[in-house]
Amino acid sequence: FIDRVTAFMADHFVAVSNGVKEHLMRNAHLPERTVSTIYNGIVAGNSAGFDLSALMNQIGLTADERILMTAGRLHRQKGYDLLLQALSVVQQSFSGVKLLILGEGEEEKSLKKLAHSLEISEKVLFLGLRSDVDRLLQCSELFVLPSRWEGFPNVLLEAMAAGKPVVATAVGGVRELVVDEVTGILVPPQDETALADAIMLLLSDKKRALAMGAAGRKRVLQRFSMDAMLSKTEALYHELLARSKPA
Repeated sequence: FIDRVTAFMADHFVAVSNGVKEHLMRNAHLPERTVSTIYNGIVAGNSAGFDLSALMNQIGLTADERILMTAGRLHRQKGYDLLLQALSVVQQSFSGVKLLILGEGEEEKSLKKLAHSLEISEKVLFLGLRSDVDRLLQCSELFVLPSRWEGFPNVLLEAMAAGKPVVATAVGGVRELVVDEVTGILVPPQDETALADAIMLLLSDKKRALAMGAAGRKRVLQRFSMDAMLSKTEALYHELLARSKPA
């Protein structure tokens, strides 16, 4: 509603995904000519040069465990309740599995209660807000994003840039970022069974998981770099300025 009533104040809108663009056109009634999609970009760094075993010891992980990771605010949108239900199934086949959950939010208490009721509390580490996400990604072999809805999740860019295969729900801009069966596996939203199956598939096939991780990093470097985002943004400004010049 706010976007709709303030639209006259803007010359142009930038959406972070085609899904967001379609949402703006549909719900804010913006003409297509006034909206452009420019994907977020990141600097894909290299987190080498730190003591991985020391970090794992610090947070209570051992080298023989199978580490899953997710990150984001602890909110219903992110679907962590579904991930915990999936984990209760996964751990029956992979007893050494552990899940790292990074972030804070209003659902923290209820999620911990759910983990307890599913008898998987010892399998889940709630790590809160962290400034070392890139390093924690190196502790994990798989990144999971079970969101019910999304715009364009930067955390998936970070995970893919770190060379991690992803399991994510096919919602919003996720479908534009993750290539199903190439850089990860996409599953329907709100389907904990499909989520568990996808996780177990990649845990049981390390070669396939590593190939997906490598393909994901390559995709981020080629299509979602900071340079690409800046270049497209600059080009849009030049286009808009050229339109505004008097004849």
